[in-house]
Amino acid sequence: MTAHRFDVALLVNASHSFFDGSGVLCGLSELARRGVIRLRLRGGGIFDARHRALVQLDVTETTCHDVRRVVIDLADRADFFSATALAHANVYFKRSVSREGLAQLAREDQQRVKPYGLNLACLGITAAHWHIRAAAMVFAQRAKQRSSSLPAALAEFIANCRLVTGLPAPAAFGPVVRHDPEPSVVLQSRIWPPQVSADNLERVNNERIAIVQTLQSALGRRFVGGILADAFSKSVCPPGVLVHTNKRRSAYLRLVTSAAVGVYVRGLHNAIAIKMAEYLAAGLCIVSEPIAHELPVPLIAGVNYLPFRSLEECASQCKRLLAQPAEAARMRAANLDYYGKWVEPKAHVDDLLSRAFD
Repeated sequence: MTAHRFDVALLVNASHSFFDGSGVLCGLSELARRGVIRLRLRGGGIFDARHRALVQLDVTETTCHDVRRVVIDLADRADFFSATALAHANVYFKRSVSREGLAQLAREDQQRVKPYGLNLACLGITAAHWHIRAAAMVFAQRAKQRSSSLPAALAEFIANCRLVTGLPAPAAFGPVVRHDPEPSVVLQSRIWPPQVSADNLERVNNERIAIVQTLQSALGRRFVGGILADAFSKSVCPPGVLVHTNKRRSAYLRLVTSAAVGVYVRGLHNAIAIKMAEYLAAGLCIVSEPIAHELPVPLIAGVNYLPFRSLEECASQCKRLLAQPAEAARMRAANLDYYGKWVEPKAHVDDLLSRAFD
């Protein structure tokens, strides 16, 4: 049996990201199961009260015994860093990377930042026990703190454990055999109630409502999805754009994996949302707004997606892919290839660990 390449300690504290970081844990656990790494959990790392979207690792390369402190920052904003975590990191992988965001850092800090890539929220059986152990560690840490509320810590622990049943294994995102003689276009999204945000939530909401209305009008029954119905969306959206079904994760995945084309709209603060990874995993053709942030391996316009800059262009690009099966087949193949190499959690995390020593 081949010796493992890396010793990895996952450092667990209250800054650990259980939802957005689930894909990292999924990849780590699968690499450990296959003997590529040795994985353990350890309390520690940097706790940043302002930043609750971190995954922190101590990684040892077993051949030369080099050690790297690796921080993975899964926050939406490209201009938001954990200064304390960055100061202690050898490598700081950031989900949302832009030149403008990096420009605010000192040059020596910029050199430690690398693009993380696309994020898929998933767990599965292999990762579940690691996830629950990490949640229990955070609960124990909070319970020992005099300043912590025990009921709040328990509620947090229960919420983190519930993710085990809500987040599927990566295989659940995979493509299905499509028998529909009229392939569909999917976009299912949410809108945001008023709250403190660095983004213009009203504008984001209006953009999402308008694109759903445009696709409904242009594609008719070949468009599936809409705006998720909740108390806020019911108060501001036309009834015809609301989705009252497909709210459960399993139903949403069936909707996505049975479609042919996925329409991608930007996340808050222009972050590349989890939806992009889901579309790639399902082997969908993609019609996308311009991608604002950097990826370690870029998605290529015309190969992995068709871009749009207006509502009319979005509808036109969808119609083009529906009408051109050969072009659509090439894009589906390219997207499945990209997913398998750079997004599938096991492959993604293996690449991250290797890039930590570049």
